[in-house]
Amino acid sequence: METRHELKFSRDLRLEDLMAKNETTFNGIPLFDVEKLIFDACMVLLKAAAEKYGYDTSTFSKSKMSLKEAMGVVVITFAERASVQANQLHHYDLENMLSKALSYIKGASALNAFNRATALMNIMDDNKTTLTIIETSDITSMRNAIDLFSDSMNLPKEEIKGKKAETTDVIADLLKDVDGPVARMGKLIDSYKSPIQGKWLENAKIGKSSGIRHIDLWVKYADSVTGNRLGGVSTTISDGVKTIVKKSSRDGNTKFTGLDSGNYSVLSEKKSHITQTQNNIGVDGKKVVRIEIKMVKK
Repeated sequence: METRHELKFSRDLRLEDLMAKNETTFNGIPLFDVEKLIFDACMVLLKAAAEKYGYDTSTFSKSKMSLKEAMGVVVITFAERASVQANQLHHYDLENMLSKALSYIKGASALNAFNRATALMNIMDDNKTTLTIIETSDITSMRNAIDLFSDSMNLPKEEIKGKKAETTDVIADLLKDVDGPVARMGKLIDSYKSPIQGKWLENAKIGKSSGIRHIDLWVKYADSVTGNRLGGVSTTISDGVKTIVKKSSRDGNTKFTGLDSGNYSVLSEKKSHITQTQNNIGVDGKKVVRIEIKMVKK
């Protein structure tokens, strides 16, 4: 059975798909594009977190927005709100530091984008007593976005303040971030009596399963000399009762879901490489078991 988090995630994926299939209809709703931009950014981050923390994302649609742009949308959205309040309070130096366009992050190199997003977040964090519009949860949202981007690019994190969140916290926080634009888009659809309202309400219900599965065993293959990922590796796993065979994807990944708890053997076969076997791989269904196998060429 899917957890509450997974059911909410299912809801968000359905709404994403609905908007993709009815783009013209949604574009006709005033102010909808602003909320959709935030929603799209949150979904990019949510999918990245799902991939990182062991959910099977193979059936997810590919997002048009990059992870860097998603980080930029989240950070710049809060920076814009903070800059307006700084202006109202006559803190013009603070306003100038926070008044940045999305291109300030989106158009920068990976390292510069990371540094700029981090610096903006730290300015808001350091001035929370003045910028009362920025809440602790907003800082968490920005930190999660920056963490996910930096992880994807293998960037350093020493400049990011605060303790790194636990897996469940990150997923929960990102789901909450999606709730905001979903609620506001729903109000706009209702306010303008859009013909898509019925479909929106149907898909916005939490509780409809979509088969999101947590990965139990994740095998990654690479060549032992070049380090290149190996696709097409036949992976046979068995607990002595049940046997499952899959082939690794082009990026060298083989993912197994719905496994019973127990010890598994992993047989890896590819014509160009020496066959390998790993035994007694424990699976308990509570966490993702990750194995990286270096295949030796014949």
